[in-house]
Amino acid sequence: MSYTEEFEQQWKSISNLIQNEMTKQQKSGTVDVEQLQNTLENEKQRYSLAGQYHYAWLEKLRREKPDIAENFENALNAAKLEQTATPQGNQNTGILIPALAGCGIGIGLIVTKLLLHFTLLPVVLGTAFLGVGGGVAGKNISDQKKEEADHAEQQGYIEQMSAIGKALSDIVKKADEFS
Repeated sequence: MSYTEEFEQQWKSISNLIQNEMTKQQKSGTVDVEQLQNTLENEKQRYSLAGQYHYAWLEKLRREKPDIAENFENALNAAKLEQTATPQGNQNTGILIPALAGCGIGIGLIVTKLLLHFTLLPVVLGTAFLGVGGGVAGKNISDQKKEEADHAEQQGYIEQMSAIGKALSDIVKKADEFS
């Protein structure tokens, strides 16, 4: 197996670990880039801990291609995750549910009382029904916006990990080219 193939397997494992950590964080509220960076740092340490597969791979690279190994280590040490921008429009969805519920209540009141001239019970039931419907619609829209924002945030970190992996892989490819 080539240096590049071995490295790409290692990096895929590291990227999957970061993505799983990010998904767990999103489920509990918000993504902490410092915690993701700590996870990445722990994984990067595998290249300097004897007994680890990553270490053995890098040691072989050091013996056979010391200049490329040095470039790889420098790039690996510099690898860092940056906070991704939170998509706009997701911050104000808290007002959406009560606003749509209020609209539903207003529409229910107008339709059942003024237009249809119903008595009190149908007015209350129609108003409540449309108010709940508006609240449910608001909740669905809010959930969809949160899901879209979470996906965009996750994609930002995935792209960063991909860019780091590509830069490292490009360095390692030089070892395969000169073999």
